[in-house]
Amino acid sequence: MVKAKELAGMKDNKVGVYKTHPVGESLEESEEILPKNRFWGEAAELHVLAELLYRKFQAANIPVDVGLDILAFKNNKTYYFQVKHKDLSNNQAIKITKSTFEKTGSGEVYYIFVLLSEEKRDFLIIPYHIMNDWIREKIVEDTDDGYLIYIKHIKGKDKQYMLKEKVLDNYLNNWEVIR
Repeated sequence: MVKAKELAGMKDNKVGVYKTHPVGESLEESEEILPKNRFWGEAAELHVLAELLYRKFQAANIPVDVGLDILAFKNNKTYYFQVKHKDLSNNQAIKITKSTFEKTGSGEVYYIFVLLSEEKRDFLIIPYHIMNDWIREKIVEDTDDGYLIYIKHIKGKDKQYMLKEKVLDNYLNNWEVIR
């Protein structure tokens, strides 16, 4: 991993950001700083796209941001996906804006949360109607401009994730939820 970062022109500066440098300039001479997770959203979308392709969906990224990230087809049915990533090393919420949620909501919309840890990547696959129920039940925090989703990994339990008191294991890596 260190070699890959070096070849990409990045040097870890131990505070979660990487320095980049122009070709031919040494790492020490560079001044530009990029946040560590600047590309994680795109990487999460590519992860989901690959998983859908493995499952025989015809899938592609949506090039213009309309609140959805991936469009897919399977068995003459159209599906839409909003992809969010979550670094499990921090307690930050995943935010979905209200305008996006309301404008994109329908039966074939799915929210896929890519859960990132040092050891692995997990996928929580949540249908729109379940997310809508969680908002009504106040399991998802409703703020002025968005919905905050606080996903917690239960330490010592390999695959257990929770959203408040709700155990999310039924949605963990369960691609069969997409129907």
